[in-house]
Amino acid sequence: MALGKCRECGRECAQSAKVCPGCGVDRPVKHVTLGAKLGLVLIALVVLWMFVTSGEKTAATGLNPIGAVADLGLDGIKKKVATDAVAQYEIAKRGGSKIEICAHAGMVSAAWLQAQDEASYRTWKATEKADCLAAGMPQQ
Repeated sequence: MALGKCRECGRECAQSAKVCPGCGVDRPVKHVTLGAKLGLVLIALVVLWMFVTSGEKTAATGLNPIGAVADLGLDGIKKKVATDAVAQYEIAKRGGSKIEICAHAGMVSAAWLQAQDEASYRTWKATEKADCLAAGMPQQ
């Protein structure tokens, strides 16, 4: 019979015990199933694989994934976020409701503001105003 410590009082008791003989807590010894152990091993292997391959270059960019982001610099990242927001707006424009389109236009204008691109910010602020007016939510 395998022994374990009670999770409440620390007294040794059988792993199969339903109740701790010391404090009376239900299921005093935690059981780790074989599936849980295999899951942890799988997660550890994936993390190890990611760590080992993080230095490899991607075929598309010739840079490793971490280096690709670092090479953009903060300004490049902000502009990438803004252009991604524009792409999301276009998707909403094709299939979203008027409210969704208004909301996405606002996110795009905010992204250009964050990127400190004043011309793009003003353009998207006007688009946001028109889209929100069409949705019945006039902007001031």
